Amino acid sequence: MLATDCHIGVHERDPVRGQDSINTFKEVLQLASKYDVDMILMAGDLFHENRPSRESLYQTISLLREHTLGDKPVSIELLSDPNDGKAAGYGFPAINYEDPNLN
Repeated sequence: MLATDCHIGVHERDPVRGQDSINTFKEVLQLASKYDVDMILMAGDLFHENRPSRESLYQTISLLREHTLGDKPVSIELLSDPNDGKAAGYGFPAINYEDPNLN
């Protein structure tokens, strides 16, 4: 599934439109679950600000935990080296689905 430019947090203080972006992101995750997609490719900006509000972060993390963590096996494979982009001095892989402590 492809989703683009959710901009979570945009107009979050607006009493009418404040939840639009997080509701859209939630709908993307619900549709992905409904149609049993293998992967969501998020192109563009997930957050509107480069330092999102705590509320935006909490809502996003909550939705990701609800809709993405579980026992379902990962059925995609990246063909590049999983250690490309790995942070120096850390023992976990750069690609989180290959981290045995995560799933």
